[in-house]
Amino acid sequence: MVLDLAGWGAQTSHRNDDDPGDSALLAGFVRWLLYELNDRYRIPPGVGRTWLRAGRLALLLDGLDEIAEPDRAKLEPVLEELRHNYRVSQLAITCRTHDYERLPRRLSLFGAVHIRPLSRQQVLDYFAAVGPVLDGAREAIEQDEELWDLVSSPLMLNVMTLAYQDRAPEDVAAGGVADLRRELFDTFICEVLARNRKTGRQYDAKTAVRRLWCLAWWTRSRAGDRTAVPRWMTPDGWYGLALPEVDYLTHAVCLPALFGALSAGATLMMIAQYGALAGLAVAGAALVLVHLLPHPWQKLVGNAPRPVLLYAVVLLIGTAGTVAVTAAALGLVEMLTAKVALAIEAALVAGAYGVELMVFHDNRRRLLLGVRLLAVVAASWVVLSLGAAGPFAAGAAVGLLVAQGIRMVKSLPTDHLPAAAVGDTWRMDVWVAGGAVAAFLIAVLLGADFSSPQLEAAAGIVVGAVAAKAWRRRPPVLAGPLSRWLHDLLLRWTGYLSWRRRAFLQYAADRFVLARTGHGQYAFIHLLVRDHLAECTPDELAAKVERRIAEREARRQAGSVSA
Repeated sequence: MVLDLAGWGAQTSHRNDDDPGDSALLAGFVRWLLYELNDRYRIPPGVGRTWLRAGRLALLLDGLDEIAEPDRAKLEPVLEELRHNYRVSQLAITCRTHDYERLPRRLSLFGAVHIRPLSRQQVLDYFAAVGPVLDGAREAIEQDEELWDLVSSPLMLNVMTLAYQDRAPEDVAAGGVADLRRELFDTFICEVLARNRKTGRQYDAKTAVRRLWCLAWWTRSRAGDRTAVPRWMTPDGWYGLALPEVDYLTHAVCLPALFGALSAGATLMMIAQYGALAGLAVAGAALVLVHLLPHPWQKLVGNAPRPVLLYAVVLLIGTAGTVAVTAAALGLVEMLTAKVALAIEAALVAGAYGVELMVFHDNRRRLLLGVRLLAVVAASWVVLSLGAAGPFAAGAAVGLLVAQGIRMVKSLPTDHLPAAAVGDTWRMDVWVAGGAVAAFLIAVLLGADFSSPQLEAAAGIVVGAVAAKAWRRRPPVLAGPLSRWLHDLLLRWTGYLSWRRRAFLQYAADRFVLARTGHGQYAFIHLLVRDHLAECTPDELAAKVERRIAEREARRQAGSVSA
């Protein structure tokens, strides 16, 4: 059984189904081993454990050097205990030599094979065995000494075979070794993507290269992990990917749409529940809050088109989410009764102001916070003494939510743009006002009652929006998840990630860029291929692929005409 050690981590815990004679470290290794057997070979864990105990398994463990650095020293005692407890006598491990020499604890070996670079005669013998399809590559390599350095390993020889079969000697680029390697891998990617394989879904060159680049970039950033291309990108903000198209769509489409959706959803709910005055209060509070600092959105240089469909998607999702959250807040206030809801809101505001007063030592800021808090308390007391507590509590809850929603959108990490790409700051008040106007029009169409405005609800919205100002320096809890969802959406929209992950991974595997390592798992065929893709310029490489596709098509048509 061939298994990839990169997926193993030195777990030290026992479970009920573990063998009681195993140490915690070995028990974790056996659980990983049984999982891999089931995932890669569809061998049930019970059968795998029986074969392991009976000494029926020959384990071929690939990639010791790909184990996480802290866990490498723990492999030697695990394997020793495995041999002792489970009669595993047939065991082989692969590793790069210099990484093995750096291990803190060497393995107890019965033998070792060191794979040396291919000799020139072996390479020439291989070319001769393949036949005339590699004559061009053979003649080129005989004339250029530096090309020999690139075919000293079976991988590079295989890459050259795939890249240069049926190519003339002059097609093999000359230059420095680094340039030759880049050109060779570019040619390899162009060849494997240009070949017409009618298996599964097809992709254009730009989409295919962008997705391979994104997967390679992200997989390489996960230290020591080449076992599987990630199903979902690990939560990490914007992943360090500063892509011009994604940045443009964020600032030109998504942020305006989110502000408009937030204004539209909250305004519509308050009109439906408390009348036009409450809707105006929500719209006014949103307009004021969007003008307050910070202003992270930027106007990028250029006049790229703005996709209407993306506007619609973000608007619909944002509006639906805002309506749902606002309805839940209003329902919760009604369920708790006004006094309990007001007590909870007062506790939240008091806690936020207390933290602000303790964290910041600027006396002027403390004074302003104190004045604002007194104003909020005084306004609340006046309104509650003159009107109903229920609408005021509901309005205050919505005011707090609107303020937090505005700050959440502002807190999205969209300020990583290079200065050369940024123009004047965009104004977002048009979108907020547009969302409010749309809400009023929808309310009119739905037959909302504008004749009985409730002043208490409008006053609550204003008080809630003013009270929430103390939280402006800390991003809301949901800003991170929203940012990751937004970036993930835009990576897919621009073609850097696939909407149908499995279909694209199979497409790449059919073209020898990825290899299937288990059920639903894929890895790049080699670290060099992955690193080359991660370091390339996707659109430039895609242009080369398109040119190669055009060459193959022209050659095919010429052959058809001559026939």
